[in-house]
Amino acid sequence: MSRSRPLPILSAAHVVRFWSKVDMSAGLDACWTWRGYHVAGYGMLRIDKRCVLATRVMSFLTTGRDPFPLCVCHRCDNPSCMNPRHFFTGTHTDNMRDMQRKGRANTPKGERAGSHLHPETRARGERQGSARLTAATVVEIRQLGAAGRSPGSIARNYGVGRTTVRHILAGDNWRHIGGAS
Repeated sequence: MSRSRPLPILSAAHVVRFWSKVDMSAGLDACWTWRGYHVAGYGMLRIDKRCVLATRVMSFLTTGRDPFPLCVCHRCDNPSCMNPRHFFTGTHTDNMRDMQRKGRANTPKGERAGSHLHPETRARGERQGSARLTAATVVEIRQLGAAGRSPGSIARNYGVGRTTVRHILAGDNWRHIGGAS
């Protein structure tokens, strides 16, 4: 999550809303779960018209300093954790080295973990949170494409973009679903 900018000014209402989304019931040393909006597993908080990482807000609220330009990294490797005891600040490079040291990086030379080794663990299709289509509709889209319907007309029928339909018809998206292509 790069392209970091300094935190916007937090109002009292922002702080109250932030704390309402932190579940600290597991105890002082356990991970505190973010119950709000997530992007790629990381908690996000909308402040005025910006979404900022919730970990950065927590770091600011507990230390009194904006971590910018550094990243707030997790010792616990739980992206939704809000426990400041589990945080450390570092550069993006520090964070990537930490990931490699802990064996969480998918390296080209013999991956040890990740979606390539265990594809069944990856959320695909309908299980992926932002999916608008179902497996059945993807099969229908492929059948319509094979019958000669244009990607634009198919896209209008299903409420998605032409590019999405083109990727489905080309087999770039929803590869795990068979059907006419």
